[in-house]
Order: sequence, then C-alpha cells, then structure tokens
Amino acid sequence: MTAPRTISFRDNVSNQHGAVYRSSGIFYLPPTDKVHTTLSILNYWALKRELQVAVVASTRTMAGELVGRQRLRFDEGLVINFRADVDAGFEGSVEIEVFAADNMVIPYAAIIAWYETPMGLGLVHSYARAYSSHEVEERRTVTRGREGCWTIADDALTRSFAVFHNGPTGVAPQTVHLRVTNAAGQRRAASWVLPALKPYESVKVKPAQHLQDLVEFLAGRAGQAELDYELGDGFTRMLVGNERLDGSDLQVTHSNFNYTLQPTDMAGPGAVGWMEIPDLQVAATEVLVYPQSVQGRYCSTDTAGRQTDFATGEAVVLQPQVPTSLCFSAAGGEFPTRLVTSLRITQSAQRLPNECSLGVITSLQPPKRLWWGPLRCDSQASSRLVIHDLAQVFGGIGSDAVLSLRLFSARRPQPVEVTLAASDLPRLSRGLAVDKIWPQAAAYLCGEPGYFTLFCPYGGLTAYTLSENAHGSVCLEHGF
Repeated sequence: MTAPRTISFRDNVSNQHGAVYRSSGIFYLPPTDKVHTTLSILNYWALKRELQVAVVASTRTMAGELVGRQRLRFDEGLVINFRADVDAGFEGSVEIEVFAADNMVIPYAAIIAWYETPMGLGLVHSYARAYSSHEVEERRTVTRGREGCWTIADDALTRSFAVFHNGPTGVAPQTVHLRVTNAAGQRRAASWVLPALKPYESVKVKPAQHLQDLVEFLAGRAGQAELDYELGDGFTRMLVGNERLDGSDLQVTHSNFNYTLQPTDMAGPGAVGWMEIPDLQVAATEVLVYPQSVQGRYCSTDTAGRQTDFATGEAVVLQPQVPTSLCFSAAGGEFPTRLVTSLRITQSAQRLPNECSLGVITSLQPPKRLWWGPLRCDSQASSRLVIHDLAQVFGGIGSDAVLSLRLFSARRPQPVEVTLAASDLPRLSRGLAVDKIWPQAAAYLCGEPGYFTLFCPYGGLTAYTLSENAHGSVCLEHGF
C-alpha cells in the first residue's frame, strides 16, 4: 500500500488544490424500492464566483457499470433536484461532475443527498469523489483508506454499514481490515480479502457479516468502527450509517480520517479548539468526540466549568446542558488542527439517532462571510435554520450587523431575500422555522428541496439546518 499523505488543515483553508476545472462527488444510491434518494445541487459557483458551469450525472451499478449519463441544467432556478431514472430495486451510485472554463478553486462539490424511508429522514453532503487526472499527476490524492469516526448501533432491529467508491482505476485483490470498539472499550477485529475492484465499483461493508455476535458484543450501546483499504484514484471518504432491518428507518453521515494513523498538522503552542452547542429544541443532544484523534491526552471544558479528560482511543459521549460552549485543549504538547466531533440528536426514541460530523474550531479558522445549505418546507419534511456566533474565535458580532438571507428554489428563477439583525441571533440559535423566515417558502419551493444563503460581513457566524418529518426523524446538516 502507498504511504499515508499528511492532511494539512492550513493547505485546505488556503485552497492549495491547484487548478480546478472539474469538481465532483459520488453518492451511494440505496435500493430504490426501499429508499427515496434525491441529489440536490445549488449553483453556488454562479453565486460565489460568477462562474458558468456544466453539470453531468452518471449512474452506475454497484459493480461500476454505467447505466445512464445526462447533462443537468439550472433551467428553472438555481437548484437542481436529481432523481436517477432506474428500475425499482436498483442499487448503485451516482457521480455528479461539475465543469467550468475558469478555476473553481475547490475540487469537491458541495452537494446534498436526501435519503427518505417510510419513517426516516436523513441526508449527507458530498463525501467521496473520483480524482481528476491532473490531481493524480500532481500527487494531490489520498487513496489509502484509513477511515474512522464511524458509529455502529447493531441490535435486534438495526444493522450498521459503510459504503466506499472506487475511482477510475482498478485495484488488485487486497486485504481489508475492520476494527470495532464497544462502549466498554473492548476491541475486536476482522480481516478479509476483497476481490479486485473495478473502475467506479462501490462496496458496501456490513460489520455484522464479518464479526460474529456483534450485537452481543455491543450490548445495546453504540460502538465505533475503523476500516482500512485502498482505492484506485478515488478519495477514500465513506458513507457510514445505520438502517433498520425492515427498511423503515435510515440515518447516515460520512466517515473521517483515522488520525491515529493519518498524519495531520498541529495548531501551535497554546492553541485550543472551540465547539458551540446550540439548544436545538430536540429531545436529546449529545456531543461525540471520536476516538481516532492524534496521539495525546485532551480535556473539554463547558461554559459551567465542567471538565472531561480523555485520551486517544477513548470514545467520549457528552450530554451537555444546552446551550453551551466547549473548549478543548491538549493536556501536554500541541493541540492538533483537527479533533473530529459530532452532534448526535434524537427527537423520538422510536427513530434512529442522527449524527452530524463536525469538528472543533481553532484560531486558524478564517472568517466566513457567505454560507449556504439545504432545507425543506414540504409535506414530507420541514426545516429550521440555526445560526450562532463563535465569539471566542472571531471576537463577537457587532450590534449593528446585518444578516442577509436568501431562499433558492428549483422551480423559481429569482431568490426570496430577507434581512435580519444581530438582535435576531438568540432565536436563530435555537432554530427558526423556514416558513417563519420566509412565509411564502412552501409555495416558493413547490414541494422540492431548496437552499438558503447567509451573508454577513462579520464572518464569525456558523449556520446549520435541522430537518424533521412527521414521524419524529430528525437530521442536522452544517452549512458550507
């Protein structure tokens, strides 16, 4: 296998990606008779960089065979909602490629997949992609998968899974390594030979098929999994999730690098990381700190001074008194630029919990003035917009600041804009219903997923959407 490449946060935020004329994402397409999948795309290239783009969707089987390719156009609005035209029961992948004549700067496209089951509502943003030839030639690739930050919740009703997607180059037979840790810190491992990967082939891994008595091992509490593998010119991020055996519910997020194995840069002496935990008005909010951190000992402290000490390899589950701010620090040595965390939320005990993979913010994080993200306001799902200030890093918003919000539809050519004030942040931080911000939202979106944009010159805000269906299934997604 190839040696691991250092994942540099500084390079990432300074957009050191070379010349980017193609941006892309690959998504898992679950069996269409069990899951209704919509790929939603905002033309943020036009909004952010005034670029004209061409969008192409390629649908493939799990074995990587092409079954359909079509050009997608922003004809009616600046949003496209794509649903693959395939037979009932089809399972595979959809690759979305975006091309431009000028530099798009970022090679991974910010696209959303909505997954809907009879009871469940879930979504995920772009996680995997096939590298462009110039990225391969310039060695800007990560093809050795050392992935973690994968919560598994196997029980009598539920099975965990992960999906990874090969790139355009085949891979010889390889040994895949799976490691699972339960809530008590006990570990189990399995290895098996994966047959040669075809170009664009997708692989679905179910830990219960490789670890005997996994349900008993987890003993009714969530565990953590890691997977090592190799791809052919494909980015190794996985879709990870849990699904009900009867197909009624599904929740997904993306994996992240296993930083116990994957090198990354450090934030510098005395650096700390911050995570703001808003009151999302749900039944339960938990903070997960994934065990695959850079080797070291750490501490988290909330606003009330409550402290939690932990070390690499320990999965931390915090149940904060919301709202609160968490400050993360290293017990010795430097703090890494990345400490992977997530918010896990539940609205109904009958539904699978949702995880939104996040991370902590250090002083290296540049201000961000423009945000965008997905939302719903239709008969199947409704969203709340959540916006908060991270004053510890960015200094705090001024009382005279203005928040410009726009709503975008797949069926309407012009956005709907509203202006809010800094004094509106307290209610926005708890989540404000889309139709309270834009009263005409339901009619304007025409039953389709849409997008919001938020612009504020201050640059220290963070935006999310929290979406919910009538059955108590909730999902949180951070903005872009």
